[in-house]
Amino acid sequence: LDVEGSRRHKAEIILFCANHIVIDASSETEDMYKSIDFTIDKITRRMRKCKTRLLKRRNPGQEESIRYLDERNYRADFLDNLPEEVNETDEPEPFFVHKESFSLRKLFKEEAVIDLDLTERPFVVFKNARRNVTSIVWRKPDGDYGIVDIPS
Repeated sequence: LDVEGSRRHKAEIILFCANHIVIDASSETEDMYKSIDFTIDKITRRMRKCKTRLLKRRNPGQEESIRYLDERNYRADFLDNLPEEVNETDEPEPFFVHKESFSLRKLFKEEAVIDLDLTERPFVVFKNARRNVTSIVWRKPDGDYGIVDIPS
């Protein structure tokens, strides 16, 4: 629990479950009890979602819903400064916005999606247990998931 200013109360819950599953949620309102209730509701929904996904994983033959995408970030002014003749070999340099270090856990991609759903993180970096490559999974704005495999 945290009080920000004189009117904002923030409640944050982090649950460490079996099989390296971490469920976290937070909410912020003007009433401390509402913040606690909203946070507990979020945790409850995420636990239900996790349980449903774990039970569905036991059913063989289900189709995989993760699409493989390759995505890059470019400078915002890239399109304004295009040369008249576009050379296929010239690509703009990607830029770094933020840098963090992560410890890689060995997970299946389904487990990484569950981990992404249970936390408020924008992406999960992991070592793919099937293919033994580093992978990143994230939630796209339309609700689907994207995954990038980084060969060693």
